[in-house]
Amino acid sequence: MSNIKQQRGVAPQGVASKLRQITPRRLLNGVRSDLSLALRSSRVRHWPKSITIDIGNLCNLHCPLCPTGQGDKSVRRGFISVDNFKHIIDEISPYTGKLSLHNWGEPLLHPSLPELIRYAVQAGTQTQMSSNLVSLTPE
Repeated sequence: MSNIKQQRGVAPQGVASKLRQITPRRLLNGVRSDLSLALRSSRVRHWPKSITIDIGNLCNLHCPLCPTGQGDKSVRRGFISVDNFKHIIDEISPYTGKLSLHNWGEPLLHPSLPELIRYAVQAGTQTQMSSNLVSLTPE
């Protein structure tokens, strides 16, 4: 796996870089979250430890059980704007350490995907996404 990452120019994430993502605010937020869960508190006094941002609700497949793939007309189609994404990251990044950039859409279709990833990583969030890889080219 690390050979694949190195061939594509992505260095494997080491322990030191993961430790840099643990800030005092994120640590305190994690403690609050775990304590709230353990005490079965009905009040939320913490930020989420991880968050999912669906950066676009468009997909190039037509999966039979997926509302996006089936063309659900109840929601407007499109991509999150770069400015809106940056605003969300600026608000959550002090407290939230993990970010997923997928849900019902295909993230590789977003025209500004590299910029979004770069901004989230520079904010110190561990960023991940899942893709069907259909639109991936050899370049």
